[in-house]
Amino acid sequence: DVIRQVNQARIKNEQDFKTAMVEAAGRDSVLLLVQRGQNGYYVTLEP
Repeated sequence: DVIRQVNQARIKNEQDFKTAMVEAAGRDSVLLLVQRGQNGYYVTLEP
């Protein structure tokens, strides 16, 4: 699985992911776009 977006922000590398997660701190949920093979899936994370 590859995370392609966090809250609709494109993720190209580990630093992009870390930055997006810091920006998401304090939100009620985080929306991820996850690529598995040729398919993409949206996943919502809630505390």
